[in-house]
Amino acid sequence: MNRARTAACVIACTIANIVLFNSHVSMTSLHQRPINCLQHHIAIDIADGVPIAPLVEMWRDCSQGIYLDVGTNVAVQIRKLYEPKQFPGANVIPVFDKFFGHNRKKVCAVGFEPNSAHTAYLQTANAYFKQYSLPVHVFTGVAVSSHRGNATFFNDQNAPKNVHEWGASLAPWNPHNDTSSTMVQLVDLHNFILNYVVPIVRDVKQRTGKAPPVMMKLDIEGAEFVVMPALMVSGALCHVDLVFAEWHDDRMRLAMPGRSNMSASEMHEAFEGLRSTTNNECKVKFMELDDETYVDGTAIPFAHDAMNTL
Repeated sequence: MNRARTAACVIACTIANIVLFNSHVSMTSLHQRPINCLQHHIAIDIADGVPIAPLVEMWRDCSQGIYLDVGTNVAVQIRKLYEPKQFPGANVIPVFDKFFGHNRKKVCAVGFEPNSAHTAYLQTANAYFKQYSLPVHVFTGVAVSSHRGNATFFNDQNAPKNVHEWGASLAPWNPHNDTSSTMVQLVDLHNFILNYVVPIVRDVKQRTGKAPPVMMKLDIEGAEFVVMPALMVSGALCHVDLVFAEWHDDRMRLAMPGRSNMSASEMHEAFEGLRSTTNNECKVKFMELDDETYVDGTAIPFAHDAMNTL
């Protein structure tokens, strides 16, 4: 590593530590490993307890790209990816078309959804995806975080039925929701990206000469203030090409256990400072997109033949 690159790494680490220490993300939750700029990424085992087998089985060819649906709810965005004709006019579909192309049969996808109220429907969706050999699986009862373990998840049973508890959260932000909660499993999202997504991208690039694009939707009801610092510090965010995230207001941010003390704008500014030291190697782009069309996705029937909906 030349001197200029080494110096840039040191600066990047300094900024990363600013992000880290302005959050409640502890070094313990990041597995007590120092940030080492001389490593390509932090080599940590993939999240414990998550049955990766469905992805191993389905993600056999991700040459068209990878889509991370973080905060899946009832899998509407995933269905828009594979069944666009079922959701005419949806805002995200032109983005999918531009990013992955119109034929997305070999775009690999994964979803994470902690709300047990959606488990039965998502199991039906998983069976449908498998029936038509679509390379996607939704993990239920699982929330993303900066570390692994378990946490209390607060339901949003007072929300209108057709929006499917869209305010359910790891944060007890709504006093009316505190009486209805469940325990869910936590997955450290940055490690999932570094230890599972990145090797697949590198393998595809080695075989085909072209890296598949990676897109991530992040709609996790305030947990972005926990997850984003870890994505930045670990370098995982730079392995995603496009992120569209919903940043929630201070009601959720201030109620979120383990949150960052930084606002969304402060976090973005710190990350841009980090990015400026990487010689343009970190090319992640951010898009302001919160596609709430067809929010009652369960009302839209599954296509009779998913392969003919693209």
